[in-house]
Amino acid sequence: MLWVRSEAETKLAEKLSATRPLWKIDPDSIVLKLSLKPAENGKGWRYLTPDLKPLSVTITSKDGTSVSHATSFRPPPYIPSGDTADLKLVLPRG
Repeated sequence: MLWVRSEAETKLAEKLSATRPLWKIDPDSIVLKLSLKPAENGKGWRYLTPDLKPLSVTITSKDGTSVSHATSFRPPPYIPSGDTADLKLVLPRG
């Protein structure tokens, strides 16, 4: 299958936002699945540099206790406007 764009998307978002978080808690880790989308409506996302970017995840329980994790992820190279890309993180528990 080959997908060809008729023209390049000129409106690009500078940041991504996360939606639809799904959690799975294992004895030693927390598995977090997110859908990433461009942070600005009507804009796409493009990041063609294949390096890792820092990511900070803060999990807050119902009683207000927070735990933060610093990790890294490889951003998707392209997300069209109105579309999403899936991201899976495995964080240490505790």
